[in-house]
Amino acid sequence: MNGARRACAWEQRKLGGLASKLCVGFVGTCERDYTDEKHGVPMYRTTNIVDGRLVEEGLRFVSQAFHEANRKSQLVQGDVLIARFGDMGLGAEYKSADQANCLNCIIYHPNSRELDTEFFVQLLASPALQALVDQRTVGSTFSILNTTDLGEMEAAVPAIDEQKRIGGFFAQLDNLITLHQRKHQSTGHTCVKLGNSVSWGNCFTSRMDSMGPATRLVAVFLSLV
Repeated sequence: MNGARRACAWEQRKLGGLASKLCVGFVGTCERDYTDEKHGVPMYRTTNIVDGRLVEEGLRFVSQAFHEANRKSQLVQGDVLIARFGDMGLGAEYKSADQANCLNCIIYHPNSRELDTEFFVQLLASPALQALVDQRTVGSTFSILNTTDLGEMEAAVPAIDEQKRIGGFFAQLDNLITLHQRKHQSTGHTCVKLGNSVSWGNCFTSRMDSMGPATRLVAVFLSLV
């Protein structure tokens, strides 16, 4: 019985200790290095982090020479990009095996033996983590999240097997809700509700519309743990 309790226990861990890589992407201007999609390498920015996903709307491309010269900001499959400003602390996984680079985002690669990527992306959106982000940046003239502050933040995490179950559940739920949302938008249905607080289709309030469906649910869940 005690062994089962220990296996299910959630422990406070510093995020820096759960990462195999934690750094900042390219910081500076790269206007002269932008090129077209045919000849360039994708350059992800904070604006491409939307609802826990990386979107291609507004995606820019940099030259191959720029990409090769800036190895620290090169992305690998499984990296999580985290917004340093704007929607600070929110993240999205880079799932492609293709080469890519990033501008002024935190690059966090979870240690796969201790932290599940899907779980981590949802954890970043939880009220507990977002409150820590606010505490670290409050009072700044220009609020920005840095790697030192992120690495020092503590979060409650379960064992890796439980993380995978939770992360997988919310990833599937997010996909199902997104598909259902598109269906109802295309058919003109006005509203479909899940429980008392989550809705999609034309019933989104402006506040709910700024967060992904799974992000809203896991945020509530993690705030109660």
